[in-house]
Amino acid sequence: MRTDFVFMWEEPDGDRRWEAVAENQYAGFLEQLLNSGVHPATVMVGYAPILFHWVWKKFHKGLSDVYFQKINDEIYGTEPVEESKHKPVDVPLEKREETKYGWIAPDGRFFGCDYGGHSYLAGEIVGEIQYVRDPERHLEDLGWLKVFSGSGTGRRYSVGMGEGKCITDEQLKTLEQMGLGEAYGVSGYLWKRGERK
Repeated sequence: MRTDFVFMWEEPDGDRRWEAVAENQYAGFLEQLLNSGVHPATVMVGYAPILFHWVWKKFHKGLSDVYFQKINDEIYGTEPVEESKHKPVDVPLEKREETKYGWIAPDGRFFGCDYGGHSYLAGEIVGEIQYVRDPERHLEDLGWLKVFSGSGTGRRYSVGMGEGKCITDEQLKTLEQMGLGEAYGVSGYLWKRGERK
């Protein structure tokens, strides 16, 4: 059967599909798509000639161009598929060390994020309560402890808080459990507790 159009669309579940359609099926095919819940904005059509190429020409009589008018006849090719002799390469996956960046609430709860993700995470935490212009500073001023990269300090991690704030017992316990009791800046926030080193 001669197929003149190639439709591409996205299903309501996000699955992307395509179909080659003959001219006399055009209207009915579109109606079926819309009745099945496909959003019209996701529907695309290609008219002949369309420039698509077969990846393995040997299955298509050595031809490179995909001939969409006869796609249903040609899709499986003319040569039998050879048994694959491919053996997967055993490539070891590099194990990334889990980072400890994030925020520690005054009650000791830890909220982790990726490197550079502190502002976004702070916005998520504060955004549930109210809008603030600088969510990082807002958390620091509320006594939250920021755990971030210690680059330039000679240590892997640094900590920071709002001015005049000190680490709570719960925050210190969380830091120690994370192995960050000696992170850069910790001693500076213990001064109100009489523990400054």
